[in-house]
Amino acid sequence: MPTVELRDIVTEADREAVLGLRRAPGQERYLGSMASHFEDADDEPRARPHPWAVHDATTGELVGFAMISDGIPEPIDDDLVGPYYLWRLLIDERFQGRGYGQATLDAVVRYLGSRPGADVLFTSCGDGEGSPKGFYLRYGFRETGVVKWDEEVFALDVGARMATVQKSAFRRRLMAERRSMPDREERVERLGEALRLWLAGRAETLIGAYWPIRGEFDPLPVLGEWLARERGRGVALPVIDPVTDAMTFHAWWPGCPMVSDRYGIPMPDGTERVAPQLLLVPCVGFGPGGVRLGYGGGYYDRTLGAMAAADRPATLGIAFAHGWLPTVAVLPHDIALDGILTEDGPVG
Repeated sequence: MPTVELRDIVTEADREAVLGLRRAPGQERYLGSMASHFEDADDEPRARPHPWAVHDATTGELVGFAMISDGIPEPIDDDLVGPYYLWRLLIDERFQGRGYGQATLDAVVRYLGSRPGADVLFTSCGDGEGSPKGFYLRYGFRETGVVKWDEEVFALDVGARMATVQKSAFRRRLMAERRSMPDREERVERLGEALRLWLAGRAETLIGAYWPIRGEFDPLPVLGEWLARERGRGVALPVIDPVTDAMTFHAWWPGCPMVSDRYGIPMPDGTERVAPQLLLVPCVGFGPGGVRLGYGGGYYDRTLGAMAAADRPATLGIAFAHGWLPTVAVLPHDIALDGILTEDGPVG
């Protein structure tokens, strides 16, 4: 996903550039012209309008426009919503569908993190074909049941979304570092040996693992050795149901039949479904108390959260030591792992 910068519109040249932004066909039902946005801001100083030009943070290219009510003072008049309200969000039609809308909202949330009393960001829109309602709900806004100006009003928990935005930033940084580690080969060898030693002290005979992607440590060679040492042992890999998105584990062994899932990740093809006693969980990053940073899909949290505590397998996060995050936010759905293992050994 791209990242963006919110730049204040200061000069007449800034304003002229923003006026050149264009809506996609059909969006005129929900978005006024760019000129009308500035007119609205000029006509309604009570709403404390704060407009920005939205630029791609890498290329510097102008991609959109955003405007909020930036701290309407109490008491707030009945015909306003605030104190913080997303008034306008427009991504130029040439850049739509590339993630700039979410990136812009993330930038607004980061800005609100420095603003007094910015616990909630409101917005509103109409319903129907082409409405941004679905986009706002997917982002994390919730319905309030309030209607203003014939539009539904939605509210975003800024603190909760800030935690998500923070995790996304950590994720991007750590994945880039993992891909470019100059001593990767040495780290992989050390982590493999750490895993061999750790497994030697465990009594579990059925282990759930993972197929490595995006530069993750590959545990399968070590587990292949572990399987060969003693009869009655088993290893399983995740299978994601394409309809329900549920994650289950199916038997794996070196050379077993495999097929790619919809993400292109190999998974066992037609092998027995099993219930691991121990899960090796890949981590992008990790924090105190077994907090895990993954890719944000929530598969492990949902899978473990659906189990009764007594039925959950033991869990061990597998990570490189560079992934340590001393201050990573914990959200209500996050489930801590029982332990973390890096090339430096067990953490904690």
